[in-house]
Amino acid sequence: MRSLIQTGQPTTQFSEMFLKIGNGQITSDDNGYIDTTTIGHTISSPVDLCSAVYLNLTMEYIKPGWLRDRAVLAPTNAAVNTLNYDLLSQLPSQERCYRSVDTVNYLNQVTHFPTGLPPHELHLKVGCPVILLRNLNAPTLCNGTRLVVKQMMDHVIEAQIITGHDKNDTAFIQKIPLNPIDCSYPMQRLQFLLKLSFAMTINKAQGQSLKVVGLDLRTSCFSHGQFYVGCSRVNHPDNISLLLKEKPKMSTKQPYSIYSSTAIFTSTLNCSR
Repeated sequence: MRSLIQTGQPTTQFSEMFLKIGNGQITSDDNGYIDTTTIGHTISSPVDLCSAVYLNLTMEYIKPGWLRDRAVLAPTNAAVNTLNYDLLSQLPSQERCYRSVDTVNYLNQVTHFPTGLPPHELHLKVGCPVILLRNLNAPTLCNGTRLVVKQMMDHVIEAQIITGHDKNDTAFIQKIPLNPIDCSYPMQRLQFLLKLSFAMTINKAQGQSLKVVGLDLRTSCFSHGQFYVGCSRVNHPDNISLLLKEKPKMSTKQPYSIYSSTAIFTSTLNCSR
């Protein structure tokens, strides 16, 4: 865990708390809520959460390392998409929208790819951070590699790699055809396999090293270990900001995170020991 490389009482307590969360040993109430008073800073709105993570965005976004070190994390793609577009709108550069080309294929022409498609519309600006959605050229360009857009052309996007062993290298990203296996009819989508990464899903952030994190928990964590993964991206409690769902009336303690009892499957942990 990243906080273990630091020293000092706040960091030690932070480490111990999240080890308990990861092991399903943290105390929660009957509704699955945990006390978050010792976890970072509580934020009151999405705007304030974005400002806490991306303070002075319009001035600092020109620094790739600054963008690499921070992200807003949320459990669902719906929340991530809204946060990404709100942050993109703050950049002063000109926006460009890339629309996918969708075609219907004959059955004997289909080459199957993993489930899921990139969005039909991809909105970008020069200087915005993006993340790869598929392996393109491992180990340089892999699923989860983060980049910063440098130039937008009709069929190619020039970007600077900001994570991994090849960070600071330049990459040229082309549109890739995908044929989903979960579609009711055979189709192909031609699109850049990129997504804005001001904000990311908690699952997508697994393996990312960050210095500043904002957690949008208005939607409950729904899979095993999500809350632990989101908080453990950083190494100090002061580097986390939390946007919480409004506390339910039956709870008496304040504030509470929407950290449901299903977020840690203790039966799974017991079977693995």
